[in-house]
Amino acid sequence: MEFPVSVVVSVPRRPAGEQRFLLRRALESVERQTLQPLEVIVVLDGPNASVCRELFKMDIQNLQIVMQEGQTSKLNAWQVGINNARGAWVALLHDEDEWQPEKLAAQQQLAQDSQHKFPVVSCRLTMVSEAGEELWPRRLPQPEESIGDYLFRRKSGFLGEGLMHRSTLLFPTALARAFPLRLPTVPPLGSAVPQATAESIAQDDERGWLLRIARVNGVGFEIQKMTGCISRRDRLGLHPHPRNRPRATWQASLAWIQQHRQHLSAQAYQTFILTEVAANASQAKDRQAFTQLLRAACEVGLPTPRLLLIYLSLWLIKPQQRQRVRNYVSSRLGAGSASEPELGSTIKTGQDIDPSSTIKTGSDIDAAPDIDTIPDSPSVRSIPESAPSISQAPSSTDAAASALVPVTVTQGSSASLGGRTLSQQINGVA
Repeated sequence: MEFPVSVVVSVPRRPAGEQRFLLRRALESVERQTLQPLEVIVVLDGPNASVCRELFKMDIQNLQIVMQEGQTSKLNAWQVGINNARGAWVALLHDEDEWQPEKLAAQQQLAQDSQHKFPVVSCRLTMVSEAGEELWPRRLPQPEESIGDYLFRRKSGFLGEGLMHRSTLLFPTALARAFPLRLPTVPPLGSAVPQATAESIAQDDERGWLLRIARVNGVGFEIQKMTGCISRRDRLGLHPHPRNRPRATWQASLAWIQQHRQHLSAQAYQTFILTEVAANASQAKDRQAFTQLLRAACEVGLPTPRLLLIYLSLWLIKPQQRQRVRNYVSSRLGAGSASEPELGSTIKTGQDIDPSSTIKTGSDIDAAPDIDTIPDSPSVRSIPESAPSISQAPSSTDAAASALVPVTVTQGSSASLGGRTLSQQINGVA
């Protein structure tokens, strides 16, 4: 195969019927790809007989099923899948999202044409909500714009302006093995929920990984203007998000951006605090956060009047009213921007950053690790063409360091897994 891609699908815990529906929809979109992947790796959040039965019914070629013990994050789930991937490239997919048929083929072309040794490829997506459909990201990066500024330096108070969505990403497998998707967690400041929960949610953000790898020699970002993915934020019918999942506190979000401060310009750092962190604090009705967040943002300079106006609006205007304004503006603006590149855009990376920038530059990039100096992860066993395989990941909070214990099986086998035989799990026998 000229362009071997391993598709890694993360499947969190949800109500059984909802989970089966979403996963089937996501995997059917993979099967419709004009460029067929080398394999599909489904990472389950714990043993799940119902999902296993559904997967076997679909008869997906070169399927791996990895069961993790205990609830984990999507980044950890993806990392476990990446560590098991046989393909030279990895494409991420969350079970609540789906792909357009040309997604992988178009990204293959962009990756092969890239001037970067390790291109990280993304595309646009259709975001479906109660207000209708929107094209995200709303804008493509400008020439010489850094990844931090593109992702965080908003020009409006609306979501989806600068974005490299998780289910649009395609990148070299070696890159994510050398630089795992998720850093160890850091304690949030004055968390109002159990610390481990707040840390986990705040750290479960792929944007942190994009910021870190921007400093790696040979890494570059490519965003295609085509719409290759569909994601949903609507609350109609089956809800795509786990209903009772707790949210990150504003303290945890603040700790997260402070952890990545070295990778950001002052303007990007300020914008994240005064928009995303502020929105969490406002929703929690924590009035004490108003001055604390403003003080944190001003530590790197005075915010622009536009940014201060957005910050004030988050505190003074109710979320429902902001949503109505956002829906109205979105319907009036439409899908694109006349000033955007026609085919796609390349984001400025570490080695290209102007030395006058406040982001990591020049000598910092020279000191960054080079992927060529890091050995590949141990090879993974070959997968039979005709039968899925099921592996069980050990219960570890550090998925990047976890070594999978594979159990390769065929339907009807009685291989032991998680205290029950596989045939018992598939058939739902207790």
